[in-house]
Amino acid sequence: MLTYSVVNWKAKLLYFILFLSFLNAVLRLSEDGLSIYRLFIPLQIFLIYTLSVTEFKKFIVILLLLLLFGATGCMISTYSLNENNLVFLIHYSILILTFFSSSVLISITGGTCFYKFTAFFFGFLIVTGIMDLFGVTFPNIEHIPDAIRGIHRIENDYSLALVSFVFVVFSISRKKITASILTFFTSAICFYNDSKVALLFVVAGYFCFIFKNIRFRQKEFRWILFLFVIMLIMFLFNYIFSYKIAFPGREYTLLELIGEPVIRIIELNPYGDLYGSISNRTDMVIYTLKDLFSSFGLGIGFGNTLTMLSTAKYAFIGSAKSIHNFPLQFIAEIGLIFSLFLLYSILKQTSLYTKIIFFLMLLASLSQSVGVFSNYYFFCCLFFIVLHGKQNGRV
Repeated sequence: MLTYSVVNWKAKLLYFILFLSFLNAVLRLSEDGLSIYRLFIPLQIFLIYTLSVTEFKKFIVILLLLLLFGATGCMISTYSLNENNLVFLIHYSILILTFFSSSVLISITGGTCFYKFTAFFFGFLIVTGIMDLFGVTFPNIEHIPDAIRGIHRIENDYSLALVSFVFVVFSISRKKITASILTFFTSAICFYNDSKVALLFVVAGYFCFIFKNIRFRQKEFRWILFLFVIMLIMFLFNYIFSYKIAFPGREYTLLELIGEPVIRIIELNPYGDLYGSISNRTDMVIYTLKDLFSSFGLGIGFGNTLTMLSTAKYAFIGSAKSIHNFPLQFIAEIGLIFSLFLLYSILKQTSLYTKIIFFLMLLASLSQSVGVFSNYYFFCCLFFIVLHGKQNGRV
């Protein structure tokens, strides 16, 4: 039987290890991914075991299922075993470990304490961003004059880390002024860093937050406001989407730039050797879906979306090192069955609002490369949203 003082000491140590994971980029010991945090992973697992045997058993079960489905994907896919398989097995395992570390800490120390932990690191990120803006360099981080990276290797990773905490605020707070200030501040940084996707979905999350927390004497007014906003958006889109952008050969409207990729993905009809950011990323999605379907939905194996991009068949996609789509990469590599099982397990007993914020936050990561797997602060915030939602039940 653990005494309170022992539990408190071990919980603090687990918090410290999570803090080290957030600093993974600057605390790298080598370019192959070894960092100071990863040296502490055995201790992290041991702490989960000593603090909660139940959570430890769940961790082992999920880890074994991950191995089962991932290994199945490797065996039935068209790609031979390679280095990517081991690297991404470690990535996925650490994400599962992060989830159960967060779960143990929230159950032992409470959601308020965990929230203060994420808020403290958000403040730490702001300080490092300001230092970076004034030319201070951090270990293993290249300083770029026209971007704010803080303690992250890529500015998109820094922007995603910032908006992660804003989504936490959307999830657990009702303070509209605080949420508005944070949204404006992080949106400005996303704009400066050209992190369009993160900017788009944090603004979408803000509107969901405002709509949920507006108080009316009669519920009918909320629906009237909702319909008014929808009509306003449709009115604006009529003008915005008709705006034309010149490309070699012809002009395209914004509607064509957005609509055509969606149609091509539905039809699984790639652009081919047409070079461009939109066409390349659309083709990555299409080829990933084709590989997933060819595996009968069981997955293509750990890291094999990267292997796919390195083959001659997909060489025309360019120099891309990942498909820049974490949700799709996860589903394609692990398979539909395991992905749906995890989604159901994570999101059950949460409110519709929690589910919306969860998926908006996932979509905010779409601009990220494989670096998102090491953005552990993003995942801690993501997991906190659903774990807090479970504690508070349906609303």
